[in-house]
Amino acid sequence: MSSPQSPEYLAVLAAIRKRAVEDGECWNWTGAVQRCGATPTMRWQGKVGAVRRFLLLARGVNQPGMLATYTCGNAKCVNPEHTAWALRRTVQRRTTTEQGHQQTLVRRKKVADNARTRAKLSEDLARQVREAEGFQYEIAKRFGVAQSTVSKIKRGVMWRSYGGDPFAGLGARS
Repeated sequence: MSSPQSPEYLAVLAAIRKRAVEDGECWNWTGAVQRCGATPTMRWQGKVGAVRRFLLLARGVNQPGMLATYTCGNAKCVNPEHTAWALRRTVQRRTTTEQGHQQTLVRRKKVADNARTRAKLSEDLARQVREAEGFQYEIAKRFGVAQSTVSKIKRGVMWRSYGGDPFAGLGARS
C-alpha cells in the first residue's frame, strides 16, 4: 500500500500533470479518452487504463468491484481531490442522466430551429415551395431554407394548413 507521498504515487501524479490543464480546481485531461469520449485513459507500467484508477491504486486505495470516478461533475477532471471510488450503478445512473440531458438539449434545438424556419417562411412562400419543381436541394437554395424544410413542406408536415391544394407540386405518379 502506497502513501500519498510514495514515489509510485508521485510518479503517477507527475505523468498525469503532463497531460492535464488546470481550470479552476479541476485538472482537465488533454490526453487520450475511451471511445465513448468520457473516461480519460493513459498507459502506465505497460498497461492502458483509466487515469483515475491508476491514481487511486498508486495512492494505495483499492476497492474491488468499484469504479474510479469524478466527484466534481466534470468528466474530464483528473484532480486527485476530485477522484473517488463509486458503485457501477451510481456511475451508470449519473451517465444516463447526463445523456438524457444532452438528448433534451438536442430536441429543444430542433424545436427552436423549426420555429425559426416557420418565422422565415410566410404562407405564400410555403405555397411557392410546395408548388416548386425540381430537386429539393435546388428549391432549398432558391428559398434560403434547409432541404429538410422543403421535404417537410412537400410532405405536408410543415405548413399543411395554408389552404391550398395539398397535392400541388407533388407531380403525377404512374
